[in-house]
Amino acid sequence: MLYQYSFPKAAAYMADDGTKHLLSIVDAIDKSVAQKDYETYVDMVCSLAQAVLQIAKNPIIEKISHDVMPSAKRIQLTAIRLSPSHLQEGCVYLRKCFMALQKGQALQAVKAFNRFANTSKKVLMKYYHG
Repeated sequence: MLYQYSFPKAAAYMADDGTKHLLSIVDAIDKSVAQKDYETYVDMVCSLAQAVLQIAKNPIIEKISHDVMPSAKRIQLTAIRLSPSHLQEGCVYLRKCFMALQKGQALQAVKAFNRFANTSKKVLMKYYHG
């Protein structure tokens, strides 16, 4: 969970252009779920994460995140294949994360993003642990 370390700076540095960019990504995530376009969903979630890191201006975390992104994508795609219905819940948390960042509420953004991440984790844990 590298992102939680960047949310305070992202919330502090959020400007109108960052807000518009993140909103367009969150909207694209919602649209991809509605259209059951799961590849786009995963790509847009990764784009959202990278955009937050760019706004936070934390090149070290951005580099580490870039390096682990292929694994994160595989984890998300596996969870989607097992239970695509969990994506709606994830979208709610991503939008809450965006709204918290927009308001400068870093702690709430971290909580929402962690809940988002746990939606896929729950699917995988249920499948692999029965």
